[in-house]
Amino acid sequence: MVRTVPFAVPEALFPVEHRFVDLDGASIHYVDEGAGETLLLLHGNPSWCFLYRKIIEGLKPFCRCVALDFPGYGMSDAAVAYGYTPQEHSAVLERFVDRLGLKDLTIMVQDWGGPIGFGFAERRPDLVRRFIIGNTFAWPLDGEPRVRRFSRLMGGPIGRMLTTAFNFVPKVFFARGLARRPPPEVLAMYFAPWQDRTRRIAAVIAPHQLIAASPYLRTVEANLSKLADRPALIVWGMKDFAFRDAERQRFEQAFPRHRTVMLANASHFLQEDAGEEIAKKSQHFSPSAHKLRRYRYIVTDANALTRAIHDRMPVVLDKTDFAPWLNGAAGAEPLRPAAEDRLRMWPVSRRVSKTGSCDDDPTLIDEVAA
Repeated sequence: MVRTVPFAVPEALFPVEHRFVDLDGASIHYVDEGAGETLLLLHGNPSWCFLYRKIIEGLKPFCRCVALDFPGYGMSDAAVAYGYTPQEHSAVLERFVDRLGLKDLTIMVQDWGGPIGFGFAERRPDLVRRFIIGNTFAWPLDGEPRVRRFSRLMGGPIGRMLTTAFNFVPKVFFARGLARRPPPEVLAMYFAPWQDRTRRIAAVIAPHQLIAASPYLRTVEANLSKLADRPALIVWGMKDFAFRDAERQRFEQAFPRHRTVMLANASHFLQEDAGEEIAKKSQHFSPSAHKLRRYRYIVTDANALTRAIHDRMPVVLDKTDFAPWLNGAAGAEPLRPAAEDRLRMWPVSRRVSKTGSCDDDPTLIDEVAA
């Protein structure tokens, strides 16, 4: 559903279609760009999906990039009596995923996106294939004195008063959380959702929840082992004031099948500081991105496939009605049912006849379906 956006966003900065879906009395804003396997991008406080614009731009030629604004953030509003807690955000995320029918997900998390996203993934592990983990956490922080002090100041009465009057919490986060100051027009987009003083409560509740959400965070921590077999790309801003080496090392232990990329010139909002680099690293991590870089033809029908075979070129096949044609006209082995709902690759053999029949090894399909 397309609606009028609540504030103007220059297309040159964020060239996307702004979409909305109604969920339980709230209008949830999201962007949905590209095609292929789905990359679900989760923001934290006090940002919104604009934070992912560089990553979306870099990866939308290779995969489907979906990024939503949680209720009260960005262009999303919140239902009456919504509490802006991570547990509620995680429940909204689950309903959002179900509404859009998303599956086979790669989820990127950062800041509060971690506990929100991991909570969802633990409840619905069948939908999640892998993670990209930025500076975040997935466990209680109430044992850390520095976090307790931060939560009390930013999320308490003083923080609430100063944020209502002066936009205190967003200003502090964007002052401390960026390794280098972005251009004024970019910074203005991060502050745009907070110009309405009545919406600023969400930015204050998030730091309060660092301690108040400890019961939920203990549940996330206790169930993290359910996801331990998933591959993880850990991208870590080394200049972050919030999440440091200790948090990164815990994720490396929690996800044995990980690869870590240290970003020396990135801080808390690493997507802004190093979005282009993260996108490049993610291309090697995402199977669909990797395939699309290697294979030059994308075909969706029999005629296009015939031309590709005639030219002896490797191809990527869209799922749109190619399987029946392959099974009949080309005599190919049927695709496994578990793989039929995904974009897949059929590497055309060098042994190709002039009539267009192919002599491929059917075991190559197993590599694609894995």
